[in-house]
Amino acid sequence: MKKNDQVNKKTATVALVFMLATIMWLVINIVWVLHDGCVRNLVLPVLFMLAGVWMFYREFHKKKRKHVEDVKKYIR
Repeated sequence: MKKNDQVNKKTATVALVFMLATIMWLVINIVWVLHDGCVRNLVLPVLFMLAGVWMFYREFHKKKRKHVEDVKKYIR
């Protein structure tokens, strides 16, 4: 598969960093929940972690974009 050819490396890196940071935040909150027992403190970290995973997944499953010159020949 050639899906990795059209990946924007900067956007993929930002998505990966965001996903890893939110996973670390979730792990820290899980440790706090195990210590304190307040499960509702996990809602926000779980939502952010899901957003990070979605961003990273979406970055690698983009549709291939057509080059401007290829599209112009169909318009004329």
